Amino acid sequence: MKVIFKINEYFPDTRQISLSMCKATSRKSIDEHKKTIVGLDDLGYYDSESFVKAIIDRSGNTRIKEDNDSETVLPENVSEVITGDLNMQDIVGKVIEGSIHEWYGARVNLLKMNKVDL
Repeated sequence: MKVIFKINEYFPDTRQISLSMCKATSRKSIDEHKKTIVGLDDLGYYDSESFVKAIIDRSGNTRIKEDNDSETVLPENVSEVITGDLNMQDIVGKVIEGSIHEWYGARVNLLKMNKVDL
């Protein structure tokens, strides 16, 4: 299931973000969904991919309960996948895509690796 979230504000002084989250196929705009504050120090991330996974793991699995693949995506909810280095200022206001795993009990983690150029 596709999950999207939008970082509404970034508070660098307190290292927190305000975000909204919903299914990609939600019938409401992402801006109409409940906003929540998340502390960046509570998340274990080191790049964009691990940041998206940490947000989804922390908030997505408990917020998104139903899977309805037959709905279409609203134009306001068209999302993008972020990769590479993470700059919080660059993603404020963007709708970002992540996935909820269908096996809710199992934990799957990203492995931190270094790029090796040969």
